[in-house]
Amino acid sequence: MADKFYNQIGLSAALAVPGQAATPNQSIYTALTYLVAEQRVNPENGKLALDAVTHLVDPDGAKAGNFVWVVDGQVTNRAQFVEGETESTYDPVLPAGLVERVMDVANYYTLSEASDEVPPLNAATVAVKGDYYVRLSNPTSTTADGVAVAGAKVGDAVYVGLNGEVIAAAPGAEVVQAYVGDNGSSYTSPRLAETSWRFQTDTELGGIALISNWRD
Repeated sequence: MADKFYNQIGLSAALAVPGQAATPNQSIYTALTYLVAEQRVNPENGKLALDAVTHLVDPDGAKAGNFVWVVDGQVTNRAQFVEGETESTYDPVLPAGLVERVMDVANYYTLSEASDEVPPLNAATVAVKGDYYVRLSNPTSTTADGVAVAGAKVGDAVYVGLNGEVIAAAPGAEVVQAYVGDNGSSYTSPRLAETSWRFQTDTELGGIALISNWRD
């Protein structure tokens, strides 16, 4: 078959992927550039350390399109909580921002698959304001005011799961997540953080949604 030259050039934006900015050059970022935290190790036994509140080990990297928290000068996808007003209760800490998909990390393993993870000790681009595409997550047994979370509707608030994932529910809802910790025990999370971000599209669970905190 004879070779052919391209006779069409696509001018449309590429298909959306989690962490991709929907409006170029309109984002605001953290004042500092943070490295992604390494997984903490328990010095007593050399195993990965369990978070004191969630009983989960730290994520191995920071995922594009998920939210992160700043801990000891580095960022992590592990949700953070502080002690509440009453004993044995915890309140959510708002995340620092959303990891933008800026994949400028060198991959020296030519046989490895593509990844949307920023590896530990590499710089993460963290947006605090903007329009972004994200994947609407479906964490196991997550409820809003006692009802299982469903797809997003325009105007729903963005809540952040235990791994920084995006969850949809009405503003002001009590969103919690039931899960099994990395120690094998079952837990219900403290109330998850509600952010200033809002859904701009109706989206089914697992689908790509557009969120913004530039507009309601």
